Amino acid sequence: CSYPCTKGRYGNEEGKTTLEAACPSQCAGGKYGDLIGQTTESNACKKCVAGRYDNDQKQVDSCDHVCSKGRYGNIVGQTTLTAACPSQCPGGKYGDQIEQKSQSNACKNCVAGKYDNDQGQVDTCTSLCPGGKYGSGAGKTNLDAACPSLCPSGTYGNGTAKTTLADACPNQSTKGIYGSGTGKTNLSDACPSQCDGGKYGDQIGQTGESNACKNCVAGRYDNDRGQ
Repeated sequence: CSYPCTKGRYGNEEGKTTLEAACPSQCAGGKYGDLIGQTTESNACKKCVAGRYDNDQKQVDSCDHVCSKGRYGNIVGQTTLTAACPSQCPGGKYGDQIEQKSQSNACKNCVAGKYDNDQGQVDTCTSLCPGGKYGSGAGKTNLDAACPSLCPSGTYGNGTAKTTLADACPNQSTKGIYGSGTGKTNLSDACPSQCDGGKYGDQIGQTGESNACKNCVAGRYDNDRGQ
């Protein structure tokens, strides 16, 4: 007879004239068939491999659905996402690959300058070191751990996701003003104080009045602040 049971079907009936009569059984959800002419379920059907799942009957050649980004699992023969891929990337990590079986392959550390405490994070960690703060540690779950360093006194910066002092705090207080605050994002907050009348400033990046301001020399005067 010319026609075998197709992939995903099987049957042990003799003398039949149609596919449905000769091969009445189909591979169940969580399984697929990649061989023709099979008479038993054990020969016709294979379990969905780890990282894949399917709930359709008569699945052919492979199970169609895969563990999505941020999820993973090492369980065969499953019919749903949560059964096949029960684990999610933990906080401090994200997933950018599908069909993964282990955390080491599915999940990457949040890069320096970023952090996240959500499970199953996809493609990137979404929280950034804010302006005035920076950090070089990877795989962090909160602001304090990811961005422990502050722009020092006399400097400021408003860039986000910065990992070094130079990138995070590129600006210094200008001449005639000073400030001792840390972690600032703009000039007015970083350097709220001005040299008083009778004094002037000729240095940038100063944190105290004694360093920032000098007395007007003999024969000169000024009553303006921030001179």
